[in-house]
Amino acid sequence: MMLSLSQDGIRLIHAFEGCRLRAYDDGAKYPTIGWGHRIWPEETERFKNGLTQEEADALFLVDKKKSRKPHPRFGPFSPKPKPV
Repeated sequence: MMLSLSQDGIRLIHAFEGCRLRAYDDGAKYPTIGWGHRIWPEETERFKNGLTQEEADALFLVDKKKSRKPHPRFGPFSPKPKPV
Protein backbone atom coordinates (compact mmCIF):
# COMPACT_ATOMS: atom_id res chain seq x y z
CA MET A 1 0.00 0.00 0.00
CA MET A 2 1.40 3.38 -1.01
CA LEU A 3 0.55 6.46 1.04
CA SER A 4 0.67 10.04 -0.12
CA LEU A 5 2.07 12.96 1.81
CA SER A 6 -0.29 15.91 2.06
CA GLN A 7 0.77 19.51 1.60
CA ASP A 8 0.31 19.93 5.38
CA GLY A 9 2.69 17.03 5.91
CA ILE A 10 5.26 18.57 3.57
CA ARG A 11 4.97 21.93 5.38
CA LEU A 12 5.45 20.16 8.72
CA ILE A 13 8.58 18.36 7.51
CA HIS A 14 9.97 21.58 6.03
CA ALA A 15 9.27 23.51 9.25
CA PHE A 16 10.83 20.78 11.42
CA GLU A 17 13.87 20.05 9.25
CA GLY A 18 14.59 23.43 7.73
CA CYS A 19 16.69 23.53 4.59
CA ARG A 20 20.46 23.72 4.66
CA LEU A 21 22.36 23.92 1.40
CA ARG A 22 25.63 22.74 2.97
CA ALA A 23 26.22 19.42 4.72
CA TYR A 24 25.72 19.43 8.50
CA ASP A 25 25.63 17.02 11.43
CA ASP A 26 22.00 16.20 12.20
CA GLY A 27 22.64 15.89 15.93
CA ALA A 28 22.79 12.10 15.78
CA LYS A 29 26.21 12.21 14.07
CA TYR A 30 24.82 11.68 10.56
CA PRO A 31 25.85 14.00 7.72
CA THR A 32 22.72 15.62 6.32
CA ILE A 33 21.85 18.17 3.64
CA GLY A 34 18.81 19.90 2.16
CA TRP A 35 15.46 19.14 3.78
CA GLY A 36 16.90 16.47 6.10
CA HIS A 37 18.45 14.15 3.49
CA ARG A 38 20.92 11.78 5.12
CA ILE A 39 24.14 11.69 3.13
CA TRP A 40 25.21 8.09 2.62
CA PRO A 41 28.95 7.32 2.21
CA GLU A 42 28.59 6.84 -1.54
CA GLU A 43 27.01 10.32 -1.82
CA THR A 44 29.76 12.23 0.01
CA GLU A 45 31.49 13.38 -3.16
CA ARG A 46 28.19 14.46 -4.75
CA PHE A 47 27.40 16.89 -1.93
CA LYS A 48 30.90 18.13 -1.03
CA ASN A 49 30.18 21.58 -2.53
CA GLY A 50 26.64 21.79 -1.21
CA LEU A 51 23.59 22.22 -3.42
CA THR A 52 21.21 24.87 -4.69
CA GLN A 53 17.70 25.45 -3.38
CA GLU A 54 16.32 23.87 -6.55
CA GLU A 55 18.50 20.78 -6.02
CA ALA A 56 17.40 20.57 -2.38
CA ASP A 57 13.74 20.73 -3.40
CA ALA A 58 14.25 18.06 -6.08
CA LEU A 59 16.11 15.82 -3.61
CA PHE A 60 13.22 16.17 -1.16
CA LEU A 61 10.82 14.91 -3.84
CA VAL A 62 13.08 11.90 -4.53
CA ASP A 63 13.28 11.13 -0.79
CA LYS A 64 9.52 11.54 -0.47
CA LYS A 65 8.96 8.93 -3.18
CA LYS A 66 11.39 6.52 -1.50
CA SER A 67 9.63 6.90 1.85
CA ARG A 68 6.35 5.73 0.33
CA LYS A 69 7.78 2.29 -0.38
CA PRO A 70 7.76 -0.43 2.29
CA HIS A 71 10.88 -0.33 4.43
CA PRO A 72 13.07 -3.38 3.71
CA ARG A 73 13.56 -4.11 7.42
CA PHE A 74 10.33 -2.92 9.02
CA GLY A 75 7.81 -3.54 6.23
CA PRO A 76 5.06 -1.23 5.06
CA PHE A 77 3.77 1.60 7.21
CA SER A 78 0.30 0.96 8.54
CA PRO A 79 -1.75 4.08 9.30
CA LYS A 80 -4.09 2.06 11.51
CA PRO A 81 -2.82 0.72 14.84
CA LYS A 82 -2.97 -3.04 15.17
CA PRO A 83 -5.26 -4.34 17.93
CA VAL A 84 -3.49 -5.54 21.05
